[in-house]
Amino acid sequence: GTEIHLVLLYMRFHENEIGGRMNSKIEKFGAFLGNQLPAHPDAVRRTLAAAYGLIGIQAGRHPSGKYTASREYLQAYTARLLSDMLKDPSSSAVVNIFLPCEIFHALGIKIMAPEALACYIANTACEKPFLEEAESHGASDTFCSFHRVLMGLAETGVLKKPALVANTTLACDANQLSFRHLAKLWHVPQAVIDVPYEVSPESVDYVCGQLRSLAALAEECTHKKLDENELKAAVARSARSQEYFRRYLAVRPDVHFPESLTPELLTVVANHLYLGLPEGEQYFRMLLRDAETAPKLMSEKKLIWMHVLPNYQEELKEIFQGNERVEILASDLA
Repeated sequence: GTEIHLVLLYMRFHENEIGGRMNSKIEKFGAFLGNQLPAHPDAVRRTLAAAYGLIGIQAGRHPSGKYTASREYLQAYTARLLSDMLKDPSSSAVVNIFLPCEIFHALGIKIMAPEALACYIANTACEKPFLEEAESHGASDTFCSFHRVLMGLAETGVLKKPALVANTTLACDANQLSFRHLAKLWHVPQAVIDVPYEVSPESVDYVCGQLRSLAALAEECTHKKLDENELKAAVARSARSQEYFRRYLAVRPDVHFPESLTPELLTVVANHLYLGLPEGEQYFRMLLRDAETAPKLMSEKKLIWMHVLPNYQEELKEIFQGNERVEILASDLA
């Protein structure tokens, strides 16, 4: 009863938005969840899974109308995916955002990355206890906040162990520490794809060999057999998705989107983790269609925000969001 009431309260005041000032009711919801740790991690997990599951249903069936259809679709799918991962990650993989995931998609293995989950945890206003938990186990307070949230979720027991973890050496140093720590904490296999700096026939062969080993490890951990035709289909979907996105980028500078920082962050996630998924291809197809039918650009300033999304700078949020004179065209989250 209490968990359902809290979820309904959260849904009532949920604005589907990480930017802008946090609603006080959501802050109370997050504070309550934080107070349940570390004594009741199972209750926190169930509440978060229910909340994200309902957000997925709400965004899919009753979109807010704040964003384009493609952005609403992406947020709905991501929320449902995170809800499923929280409920039962035992046959899933925790990965870093730079890992090619077509192998996992072909095997039917669900994936989760710190960037996507941390985005929603912050949107639930309960990231503080997870950050503090990670720091109490040795993570520096200057360590990447995405990875600290993931580590805190694991350390508190809110996020149960997956079948395996997999990461690349590209391009974030946090990968080398957090994923090794998680593999030891969960007692699960870890695959590390070492990506050389220089591109050459030898380096491509080197990475390909590691991806074959990753496929073998995924088969062993999940007791599933990789179907080559399924892999080819996933790679073809990935290629089509990237083509849709290239066409979108060609159109984007000349049109206006009702934009915010959250969909931009999730688009970066989709451009890595969802490549090869039918849902990923659907999103990029919808994104291109939204751009092609969007009104001409109205803003006076057009920005490409590089390096870090301004999560903690309220003044920048207010400039970037809901301001017709300034519009973000793209951003990264390195």
